Amino acid sequence: MKRIFGKDGLLSKALGDYEYRSIQETMAREVEAAIGEGRESIIEAGTGTGKTLAYLIPAVLSRKKTIISTGTKTLQDQLLESDIPFLNRHLSQPFRAVCMKGRANYLCLYRFHRSVEQPELLPGFEGTVSKELVDWVQQTTSGDRSEIHWLPDDFVGWEPISARADQCLGQKCAWFEQCFLTLLRQEAATAEIVVVNHHLFFADLAVRSGGYGQVIPPYEVVIFDEAHLLEETANNYFSIQVSSYRLFELFRDISWEMGAARSTDSSLTSSLQSLGKLSSQFFEMFPFSDRRQRLLSEAISGEIHQRWLQLSQALEQLITELFRHQDLSEGLSACHRRAQEIHQSLELILHQNDANYVYWYETRGKGKFLWASPVQVAPILQEHLFHRQMPFIFTSATLAVGNNLDFFKNRLGLSPETAGLILDTPFSYREQTVIYLPKHLPLPDSPSFVEAVTDEVAAILEETGGRAFILFTSHRNLREVYSRLSHLERFKLLVQGEQPKATLLKRFREDTSSVLLGTASFWQGVDMPGETLSCVIIDKLPFAAPNDPLVAARLEKIAEAGGNPFWDYQVPSAVLALRQGLGRLIRRASDQGILAVLDGRLFKRSYGKIFLESLPESTITHQREDIGAFLS
Repeated sequence: MKRIFGKDGLLSKALGDYEYRSIQETMAREVEAAIGEGRESIIEAGTGTGKTLAYLIPAVLSRKKTIISTGTKTLQDQLLESDIPFLNRHLSQPFRAVCMKGRANYLCLYRFHRSVEQPELLPGFEGTVSKELVDWVQQTTSGDRSEIHWLPDDFVGWEPISARADQCLGQKCAWFEQCFLTLLRQEAATAEIVVVNHHLFFADLAVRSGGYGQVIPPYEVVIFDEAHLLEETANNYFSIQVSSYRLFELFRDISWEMGAARSTDSSLTSSLQSLGKLSSQFFEMFPFSDRRQRLLSEAISGEIHQRWLQLSQALEQLITELFRHQDLSEGLSACHRRAQEIHQSLELILHQNDANYVYWYETRGKGKFLWASPVQVAPILQEHLFHRQMPFIFTSATLAVGNNLDFFKNRLGLSPETAGLILDTPFSYREQTVIYLPKHLPLPDSPSFVEAVTDEVAAILEETGGRAFILFTSHRNLREVYSRLSHLERFKLLVQGEQPKATLLKRFREDTSSVLLGTASFWQGVDMPGETLSCVIIDKLPFAAPNDPLVAARLEKIAEAGGNPFWDYQVPSAVLALRQGLGRLIRRASDQGILAVLDGRLFKRSYGKIFLESLPESTITHQREDIGAFLS
């Protein structure tokens, strides 16, 4: 590795602004050793380490089929548009790399041509949109919707023509040989490096564990970047979910297929009409809520149970009717399979027979979603992934709590003996930041907290001239603070939810005095180097809501095992979330700014010390006046 990462190595000659970093070389050596020895390795490497090259180069030189799984599109784009082309130009060993995205990103040719035949069944698929899509389909070689720059992110007509797994006809499809996913898999099978995201990786693992084949080609090495996101992503893909949307889509596709087959059988039409009504009545039993709600077994009784029995009988009737009609088309045969899966999933969720799952529901827009989620993913990953004798490398800027990696190992089910490496940050936080921790504010449970936070935020913004992220742990606090700040005419306030995330970030970059208010999705994966962002303000310590169904079930499981739920789960989870939020500020060696946490529990609660120890080594002040002095 020295001939590449050393002071006079390949990188120093190929990169004009290359700066030797011993931590980058250390990481590369550890990745090389883990791949060579066929073992697992956990590496915390902060922003600025150069970790993508530190794992990419050893992977390429190993000549082993490697999956690189990322947590965000930003990192995926960096690998594909910058790092991989750079290495292909300068490494003496050429290699092929392919990016595989989630299936919903690709066009399904079968469903597209069905939509052309019956456009009246698809909302938004008419006029100019229809013509431009037809033109694009005739030209594209990838079927990737990211090529369609003029298509809105929320275009309702894309879902029905996308290549989602539950809608796929597989090898029986008339378009199988021309299918964009078929061609992509063939290309990925011959590549040395395959870049995916965590969602696709665990979708593939769930398919493999169910015995339904594979999405990603066989591999010899897996590198997880942004590995702090793995537990939640894995949980999502090993969960079982049925939504009102999913039933609607099934009914729509059956009508679609019957129309294409020119069937006039009234029995199936009658079944669909009855099911549509019963489905609406069933999902109406779950009231609207702005947060996730646990489905307790005693609540699924009475009228909900009666509605389910009616819906179940109607689904069984539909399954029988579809079985009679499945020879009319492969599409109807696929609808028969989908109806069976929905019925089985609803039975599992409502019967609640597996104590290893937590059952809950949520509202999104006009849709209701019922879930059965594994309380712990560690046993699942041990059974379906980590039993393989191959290198698994985990890296992120935030994996350690209290200078050890035990929490991360425990949550994923990795052995306590798994090799771990915590690398120092390359940034000089003492010179680049001041951390402002006011002691005079009321605690978050005080009725006056929001008002006091609003006044404090307004005063901080006057010192920084805007240029700030204000990160909240709840939508309620965000809305209240925004309402109270709306009189500030000096700063443009950008609020999560008013526009798509990408649009808000673009506006924030363009207006250097703007202020962006956000919750969970803005705590990570946002890169704003330079003067655009000079201050990150966090309203309170990001403890997960204990009444969230999944969090509550995890806490119960820890207590049952004799652990301490607060210290074993809530505190370390919150420490990692805080580190992620604060990490939005310093992205380059030239960045400077203010980190502010407005939660007095840092000093007034016993656990505050753990959070204080997790902060970057920087100058800490309790005086707001020091902010202006530092920035000037």
